[in-house]
Amino acid sequence: MANYVHNKIICTKEVLNKYFIDYYPFNDEDKLNKPYITFNNIFNVKSINEYSPNIYYGYGFTYDKIEDDKYEIKFFTRWLYPIEAILKVISLCKNDITWYACEGNMNIVSKFYYKNKKVYEDVLDLSNTDFEDWYKNNIESGKIKYEYPNSSIWIYKPEEKKGWKKLDIKDLKKKYINKYPENLSGNIR
Repeated sequence: MANYVHNKIICTKEVLNKYFIDYYPFNDEDKLNKPYITFNNIFNVKSINEYSPNIYYGYGFTYDKIEDDKYEIKFFTRWLYPIEAILKVISLCKNDITWYACEGNMNIVSKFYYKNKKVYEDVLDLSNTDFEDWYKNNIESGKIKYEYPNSSIWIYKPEEKKGWKKLDIKDLKKKYINKYPENLSGNIR
């Protein structure tokens, strides 16, 4: 089981505002001055304590405009991929969202997206990239500094790398629910 899962979501402003921005993360009576990023609106619940795994707020969270109508949300979850949130919000928002997740040991990056009326997962095995050398030359050397909830994996920009493989998995929920992501489990096409 991973200690933390690094999450990055690319979505439209509408998706950000409708499903992630939350001025009432603990109940519907106490409005915050600065909103949290939560899964409350995805699951139609009133408190961040009503589902698991939830966002780990110890490292913070960010949401930033990256281009035109696109936003980038970054946060951590403890131990597990938030697969139920991933599957539900992608099913609701279709092509307006892509969700990336990477376990704490940074072996595999997952990309979840909608296509042909289904949520799919592609994976990038980081051992087949230049990530290790890049990490030594940029992060370990101190050339690049960052603060959480950003993560070295997102600075590396795996979404721009070659070598992504589509997994042929019938039930993504079953693959991830209550267990650590397995290295390239399922059949790769």
